[in-house]
Amino acid sequence: MISGCVSTPSFVGYQNHQLYMQVANNHLALSGNIVDKKSTNFVSLGLYRYLIKLKNGETVVYEKARTDMAYEFEPSIHRIIKIVFDAKYLVPIYGEGHLYAYQVVMPNDSVLNLIAYQSDTQDLKMVYGMSTKTFNHMIHSLNPNAKGASYTQVIRISHQKNPYISKWNDMKVHFVPLVVPLARFMMPF
Repeated sequence: MISGCVSTPSFVGYQNHQLYMQVANNHLALSGNIVDKKSTNFVSLGLYRYLIKLKNGETVVYEKARTDMAYEFEPSIHRIIKIVFDAKYLVPIYGEGHLYAYQVVMPNDSVLNLIAYQSDTQDLKMVYGMSTKTFNHMIHSLNPNAKGASYTQVIRISHQKNPYISKWNDMKVHFVPLVVPLARFMMPF
């Protein structure tokens, strides 16, 4: 008997003025324009940040982190998010395929809505800073049966002096570490 791993197709991305999300056959596209962008190179990791003004008037941050070909993310997506945001804890709201939704409780007890996607061990994408109304709309568009978010008083990116809330730095990337050499490159030949 042959058995295989069945995976739910999922995706998060931004292209052609659309923030896209997919889980199985459910798709969501939100129109929006990039109003600011930044990139940082941590040698083993490239980080690309985009501030997107959505058509509904809200502003969100879309981040893409990609490791160098010889490296991979070591911890789970849950732990990566906790470290990158210096979070007290995460409230899991939804998870299917490789897409997860969290309410991130920050050190000052404020709450951040976040959707994260990790397709493999070298790629991580996050969208954060939306209202709970928009957050719940996104989650329910991807799965009508998903539970909604419980915290409604949340950090809104449009109200932040510094909208890039994640705290990536060399210490976290290389010494926590969030990124480690791929196992196949560590094995003797």
